[in-house]
Amino acid sequence: MAAKVFNQELLQNLSQTDRQLFSQFGLGDEVSQPFETVHRAFEHHARLHPDTVAVENFEDKITYSELDRQANCLATHLRTNGVAPGQRVCLLVERSILMVVGIIGVLKAGGAYVPLDGNVVADKTLNHALKDSGSSLALVQRKFTHRIGEMPILCLEDIICTSPESTHCGKPEDLATKNDSAYIIYTSGTTGVPKGVDVMHRNVTNQVVCIAPGNLKMAHGVRVSQLMNISFDMAAWEILGSMCNGATLCLRGKTSKEWRAVMKTVDVVVATPSMLAPHNPVDYPTIKVVAVAGEPCPKALADNWAKTTSFYNCCGPTEVYWFAWLFG
Repeated sequence: MAAKVFNQELLQNLSQTDRQLFSQFGLGDEVSQPFETVHRAFEHHARLHPDTVAVENFEDKITYSELDRQANCLATHLRTNGVAPGQRVCLLVERSILMVVGIIGVLKAGGAYVPLDGNVVADKTLNHALKDSGSSLALVQRKFTHRIGEMPILCLEDIICTSPESTHCGKPEDLATKNDSAYIIYTSGTTGVPKGVDVMHRNVTNQVVCIAPGNLKMAHGVRVSQLMNISFDMAAWEILGSMCNGATLCLRGKTSKEWRAVMKTVDVVVATPSMLAPHNPVDYPTIKVVAVAGEPCPKALADNWAKTTSFYNCCGPTEVYWFAWLFG
């Protein structure tokens, strides 16, 4: 068996000492992944715990079995409209159960979703993402259809809300592999034009399914907050992490009062340090795991939350992944 080596061209600007460190600590044994794709991990939990609540939006809830059914109906509809591996779908939505149905449905169809929050994304950024991503169509909530120009549009409500619970669409043939794209996330563009970063299924399943502590102890019976804008890569950690591990994803509301109400019911929180700063861990006794990223984390904030939780300070540009390193 040939010895594992790094692509030396990628390391050419490093000193010989640093290259040796990469070889010493960066080439561990490969760990097999129980699921090759995100949606197969989700389907596993839908079979295992069909009646568990998958997504909770205050009083509005959906179980894993019903989410699976709706996503199958959507995936079938998308497949008939040409969505397959290699195809990208612009997902223009707001935080809602339909948002999660849209994500899982696109993945089941074999496509990659391009997440954009219709309430927040600027017209310039939206138009750039639509063109730059090469999306074949836009999957949108009805209130945002006016924001899409010439691109073909499918309305989520027209597909899902007209499909009664007795409807069983089956699911299209699963064509996706671990090397296919799962989603395209756009950088903020602070250094120029926003860049689309292509994230494959194997990147996600490796990070949130196989390897601790990256899964943040998400599991069946665990409640995970969904605080992030869907356009931010850390939102994928919340959403896909929950769905891949059988947890319950709890969507935050729009007001600070609603945020606090949700945070008082969850076990796992993913946030930026500035989002976490106004909150005192004493007020949230159910929270057991916290991961922060996106900004430098003040030591005082980390020390305060580490008293009562497993606290992880993470760093990683979008171009690398959700996090390049995780320190607990």
